[in-house]
Amino acid sequence: MFFRWRTPLLSPLAGSAHLTYVRPMLPEILGVAGGLAAAGVGAWAALRARDRSESELELVDVGLFRDDEEAWPPSPPTLDVKLRNLGGQPAFLKRLDLEIADAASPRNPFLPWCGFGGIRGGVPASETYEALLPPVAEAAGTTVAVPLSQVIRGGDVDRFQVRLETRASPGRIFYRLRPRLVYDGRDRALAGPWLAVYWHTSMSGRPTVETPADVQAELEEFAGRVREERSSLAHKWPYARDEDVPEFGYFRAPEFWYPEEAMRRYVEQHRKALGRIIEVLAPAEVRLAPLDDLLRQARETLDGLDGLALPYLEDWDVDPPEWARVSWSDESDDSSS
Repeated sequence: MFFRWRTPLLSPLAGSAHLTYVRPMLPEILGVAGGLAAAGVGAWAALRARDRSESELELVDVGLFRDDEEAWPPSPPTLDVKLRNLGGQPAFLKRLDLEIADAASPRNPFLPWCGFGGIRGGVPASETYEALLPPVAEAAGTTVAVPLSQVIRGGDVDRFQVRLETRASPGRIFYRLRPRLVYDGRDRALAGPWLAVYWHTSMSGRPTVETPADVQAELEEFAGRVREERSSLAHKWPYARDEDVPEFGYFRAPEFWYPEEAMRRYVEQHRKALGRIIEVLAPAEVRLAPLDDLLRQARETLDGLDGLALPYLEDWDVDPPEWARVSWSDESDDSSS
């Protein structure tokens, strides 16, 4: 027998529940059971279909590191890529495209007889690859293809690394690039974040930029040397002929003859170099560790250049020799290009 709770609709006791005998509900029960069975079969089929779905890669993380930041010579920057396959089929990794947005190698601002300015110097990886980046002058807008050859099974994770190399002269070298992973037969693509990397020749192991106080101190040092040499040459000058000028000494540098212009040019070289550093590094989403501090200091120094005071130099009533005029004119042309 089957019983169920019922509430009579036409009864003085309406609203109170009482037990009533009803006829067996075999058809209804069979219908419910059939529906549950159909739902179970559908869920099982969906699960099977998911297991057989195509690969679907997820970019878990993209990192940058050096084997040893303090090593000399510096170790190359290495790209570290972590992936997960969310699909049911294996994913075949075909290549990694490195899209280069910008690159710079700003020249070191220079004044004779002073310190050189500017920049001074989980899951184990299954594979390690190497990528050779193009020269700085040709890099912007190019793509470097790194062939890959590995498989990530459905539901599995993997990790690989790419060492970034350059044949450019080491030192103030910065690149901003983005990895783009290409996988499977249809060349499906997965783009990563913009990265900032660098190479340097600093013995300290980390690139740095000077502070405004450093720049001011070098300007003062340069001006002091100019005053000193002018004083020592007062009783010797002018020489009868240019060829009589010794082949050594501070007066062999054209900056000695044009010190005010040399100091202004020095500050402007800092401004241009710092501007290029900021232009390359600022848009990056991931940077090698020292570059965050470098970017902060570059911005601070650039803002502080306008507050620098060029040291005063007394007038010196001596005409520059012809070789100094020619040399200074050539350097001016080069610096403006």
